[in-house]
Amino acid sequence: MPETYACAVVAATIGECGICGWIRTNKDKRQDREWQKEDLKESQERYEQEMPDISDGSTSEEE
Repeated sequence: MPETYACAVVAATIGECGICGWIRTNKDKRQDREWQKEDLKESQERYEQEMPDISDGSTSEEE
């Protein structure tokens, strides 16, 4: 087997693996960011539901 052919096959395989890994990493980063935004939105909604509305001046601790 010619040495240049073997080197070309190895280089192509390594290059393809590198590109596929880069694509996968970017997809994972994007998905993590979307999940982080969803988690932040859910926690803000939960916080708004748990906190009393202080704009009307009433609280649950008034006697």
